Amino acid sequence: MSKDYLYEKAPLVEVIAEVHWALKTLASMPESKIDPYYDLFKQPFLEDAAGLGLGHREELIPVAVPIEFVGGQPQLRLRRAEGKWPLAQVGPGVVTANIVPPYNGWAEFSGFLRSVTKILFKNYPLAEKTLKIVRLHLRYIDGFDKSFGLENYAEFVGSKLGINAPLSREFARDVIHPDSQLTFVADNQFLNRSPEGSLGRIKIGPAKMNGRDAAVLELHCESHYSDGSVTSIEFVDRWFDQAHQALRLQFTKLATEELIGVMGRKIEIG
Repeated sequence: MSKDYLYEKAPLVEVIAEVHWALKTLASMPESKIDPYYDLFKQPFLEDAAGLGLGHREELIPVAVPIEFVGGQPQLRLRRAEGKWPLAQVGPGVVTANIVPPYNGWAEFSGFLRSVTKILFKNYPLAEKTLKIVRLHLRYIDGFDKSFGLENYAEFVGSKLGINAPLSREFARDVIHPDSQLTFVADNQFLNRSPEGSLGRIKIGPAKMNGRDAAVLELHCESHYSDGSVTSIEFVDRWFDQAHQALRLQFTKLATEELIGVMGRKIEIG
């Protein structure tokens, strides 16, 4: 793996890693799915998470909500203390690891992610037979406001990230009021070169950050598995490392030299 680095003024908002496993369809309720081992798995998972320091629990979905309605959704959020990051989330069919700045690089976050994944494999009943990973997902969210040079959304996105408005200049000239800003949401989807068979997605749209206008960029990498081929922690670790490399490459291909200049000095880590 190439050397990791951070920018002095990175636009990072959040990093989200998700591991999803197969749920069972109920014959009586075909639209609903359950994790038949969740009740057996949850308590030992929570105990081991507390051993990692993640003893502070937040309920995201009340336990009174029928479990068949929340398949694939995090039910509990686990932190070291209130408001602390990184955090983990767990629910029927899903665990996640999330971090926001200050972010000290992929090596540190991937270590946390690996610890969360390890206690999943350790505590899921008969994991080698019952834990069928069906989806791996990594997402980086970046935000650019005035401090990165954003004055006009469409102009910034086009000139600094190479993502152009879907409307032609002629249309804008003849139809759009000269005092009006053009905003748009772009959603690009494609097959990645790496990890093999993974799907890439680049989304950008207008938003507010700390009350200021901003452009929010999301870089997604996701793989789906229906053949039960994901059977080890090592496979999951390797996939996330490859996905991180893919998303880092995508960001460097999008960001212009001018934008990277605004982000400041590149700091090598690890």
